[in-house]
Amino acid sequence: MAAVRGKHSGFYGRQSPTGTRNRSPEENVFFFSKLTYSWFSRAMIVVSEDHPTSYGSGYGFAIALFFVVLSQTLLHQLYQRNNMLTAVKIKTAVVGLMYKKALTLANSSRRNYTTGEIVNLMSADTQQLMEMAVNLNLLWSAPFQIIMAVVFLWKELGPSVLAGVALLLLVIPINALIAAKVKRLKKSQMKNSDQRVKLLSEMLHGIKILKLYAWEPAYQRKVMSIREREVDVLKSSGYLTTYSMLTLTCIPFMVSLATFGVFFHLDKDNVLTATKVFTSISLFNILRLPLFDLPSVISAVAQTKVSLSRLEDFLCAEDINPEDVNTNYSGNNAVGFIGASFSWEKNGMPILKNLSVSIPEGSLVAVVGKVGSGKSSFLSAVLGEMEKLEGTAQRRGSVAYASQQAWIQNGTLQENILFGANLHRPYYELVLESCALLPDLEQLPNGDQTEIGERGVNISGGQKQRVSLARAVYSNADLYLLDDPLSAVDVHVGKHLFEKIIGPSGLLKSKTRILVTHNVTFLPHTDLIIVMEAGRISQMGTYQELVSKRANFADLIQVFSAEHTTEETTPVEVRSPKEEGQMGRSLQERELLKRKDSSFDQWKLLTNNKEKVATGGVFLFAAVPMWSPGDPCLLLGHCIISCWTVYCISLFSVLKLIQLVRSSIDSQRWLSVRLEFLGNLMVFFAALFVVLAGNTMSSSTVGLSISYALNIIQSLNFWVRKACEIETNAVSIERICEYAKMDKEGPWITSKRPPVGWPDRGIIEFVNYKAQYRKDLGLALKDVSFQTQSKEKVGIVGRTGAGKSTLTNCLFRVLEGSEGKIIIDGIDISTIGLHDLRGNLNIIPQDPILFSGTLQSNLDPLGKHSDLELWEVLELCHLKDFVQSLPKKLLHEISEGGENLSVGQRQLVCLARALLRKTKILVLDEATASVDMETDNLVQSTIKREFHNCTILTIAHRLHTVMDLERVLVLDTGRILEYDTPHNLLQQKGAFSEMVAEAGIRR
Repeated sequence: MAAVRGKHSGFYGRQSPTGTRNRSPEENVFFFSKLTYSWFSRAMIVVSEDHPTSYGSGYGFAIALFFVVLSQTLLHQLYQRNNMLTAVKIKTAVVGLMYKKALTLANSSRRNYTTGEIVNLMSADTQQLMEMAVNLNLLWSAPFQIIMAVVFLWKELGPSVLAGVALLLLVIPINALIAAKVKRLKKSQMKNSDQRVKLLSEMLHGIKILKLYAWEPAYQRKVMSIREREVDVLKSSGYLTTYSMLTLTCIPFMVSLATFGVFFHLDKDNVLTATKVFTSISLFNILRLPLFDLPSVISAVAQTKVSLSRLEDFLCAEDINPEDVNTNYSGNNAVGFIGASFSWEKNGMPILKNLSVSIPEGSLVAVVGKVGSGKSSFLSAVLGEMEKLEGTAQRRGSVAYASQQAWIQNGTLQENILFGANLHRPYYELVLESCALLPDLEQLPNGDQTEIGERGVNISGGQKQRVSLARAVYSNADLYLLDDPLSAVDVHVGKHLFEKIIGPSGLLKSKTRILVTHNVTFLPHTDLIIVMEAGRISQMGTYQELVSKRANFADLIQVFSAEHTTEETTPVEVRSPKEEGQMGRSLQERELLKRKDSSFDQWKLLTNNKEKVATGGVFLFAAVPMWSPGDPCLLLGHCIISCWTVYCISLFSVLKLIQLVRSSIDSQRWLSVRLEFLGNLMVFFAALFVVLAGNTMSSSTVGLSISYALNIIQSLNFWVRKACEIETNAVSIERICEYAKMDKEGPWITSKRPPVGWPDRGIIEFVNYKAQYRKDLGLALKDVSFQTQSKEKVGIVGRTGAGKSTLTNCLFRVLEGSEGKIIIDGIDISTIGLHDLRGNLNIIPQDPILFSGTLQSNLDPLGKHSDLELWEVLELCHLKDFVQSLPKKLLHEISEGGENLSVGQRQLVCLARALLRKTKILVLDEATASVDMETDNLVQSTIKREFHNCTILTIAHRLHTVMDLERVLVLDTGRILEYDTPHNLLQQKGAFSEMVAEAGIRR
């Protein structure tokens, strides 16, 4: 916790984290003011018994009592205010440290902390630390108050008070044993909580996969199993805590009873006068509160010790070594490796071996290779996310990284692109045009102010990738690492992006660009090509040099160019720098009409100086692949990313947050002051009436009235505070009720069940089908009508955002239609249960999502298939050799999100899942977008062979994959443009023919 104290001191001044030094005077004065109550109660009783001689002093005592209770109110509220503020500051400092730590975790540490566990640490453990900080002073003040109360009781009742002390000493060891047991239960409960949060986090991340495969019941049972264990521990802990509370609640009464009983028994002359009784009761009331709080504090200490241990383990976990990659060297190269080998762990097997390469500044470098050859790992090594085993690694300048799987935060499209940077309108518009986002903005209801759902749920995969790329381009970094960003877009858009952004005349032409790609049509326009094979650089050189060598690179080209289905490797038409200089002329002219003093040079200069939201010079665009130290923060969703972005941009924002908390705490304390002031007036008037009543009021009545008046102060504040807490907590109930009332998808099982073996033919028919994602949005599908034949292979193509994936969502009823119907083998799918539908369909989704666990559990989570069947499908997916090379083979542990596999390997695992499901309908949603051409051809041949008797719907951006299919469906903005055989569509010279011509495919 030394780091926490340092952080706390640096942020919030010289204030003890525990608050002990600064608040002990307030605690002491507060306690002695309560002791003063008993003295004034005794004095008022004396006044009532001796009224004629003490009439004047009675008014003095009443006024003095009022000021004492008033000072006690002010000191107590000041104490509570400082206490809460310091606790909030401690929590804020610890959470800030955890955000920072999450970005620097080494890969070996990342394996031990999933996103769910980090979320649990940031919420539950830091909250426990905050609560302990609030009550920490009770550890010394409660025993002190008990001792002082016993001393004063000794003066009133003599040795008889030892009977009460004996009872206290009897209870203390019992509560100590209970606290030890609670600590053990707390540790067990936190482990169960980590497992539950981790599983729920993964389920929410991959909820679409669970729905498409109808796996909800299996994962629901997993959650309930963990929850049952968690509830059992909570019950045991609750029973022990209740017993401790009950014991301590009864102790003041038992102490009073034992003390008074012994007092009578010791001497027959002992008489309990009103003065002695009510003075003793006041002291017993003082004794009640610390006795009641002490077990809670002891239990809190035990729980906090567990939380501190967990926080310490996380904060002391191994960090990635920042010296693995030298970022401060001054040379002519942007990236340089000399004999460098890298691994994901310090003592692990090298993933990248003996890399020696120099990348000049301003060059365009392509990295190619087969699936699993180390292309993405190469970028991770440049980022400094891998452990360097040997050699030298150097990097120069700031870095922008766009991953293969686009990361989108919950916010407007503009916020996703700016990512905290300042808005410079001309350059922003040029980035939108270059990333081909202007047509998409016209379709979105609010343009770039349209809110994008979590993980980009309301935009297509290609749109997500272009938003991610636009974020990278807008950052204006020195070095761009692009991990196959063109795989999720169609050929036309891919060429546009290469021409306008990545290529030699693109917007980034003066920047260093390292592009991982499987599309070899772009390679002739690169300055350097790196061919990866088994973690090594097998070849390196220009396009012409590598083709002339006729080695591995030439083999890749041959695979790409083979037979009649291949794309030509003719150069992509790219603009010259002179032509490209005119690319944004229309935008500039429009801007000049608005602001005559603006110019291209001016806003370009502004762009170079704009503020970047960066950490260690690396701009965060997407979930970093493999076991990246950036992943924990990025996978926590919108809340953590937003908080960390604000934290990085300015310390002022954090202080502003503290000011908001301070305002809330001050409001609560002011309410308490006003309430207790009313109670203080009641005490004053009760004492005043005692004086005015004279001899008409008995001493016992006087003592009773003063005692209850003093108790009203605490009771009034307590009940109002509890009422506010109930109202506040009721908001949670309202949120739960609101969530429960949200529209639900259809039932899993209905009274109408399809026949066994359905579908047996695989005939799919869309009849005037319309669909929209929300009622306030436009139609995503518009009057779609078509029919497939039994066992027919149909390709679905179209520009990015045309509605291809929406069609799949409707087929699986992830998105319900607004009009029309879908009929499969004569059954309207809207009339049957979702599990009867989804359980009889098969899909390889666009996003290859895996869950933490073994490879076996990812292939077959329901446990329906034997190991032999699993090995067979792995062989069909060309993963058998890779899995056999793993130490635990099928029991190999998959990290969260499958980050210890490449994206291509994840897609092959998803293909293996599909091969295990024997159904008559298969949907391929860009199933091979992230694999190389050779693997793509092997996978396509496997699909044709294994699913020859199935109806297949293939969504593809690589048009060569649909050229051999029986029919092709062309979509555009949710409508069907064409539906016929590829041969007929080419003869018609329509939309499909135009797309084929743009892709450079020849027949």
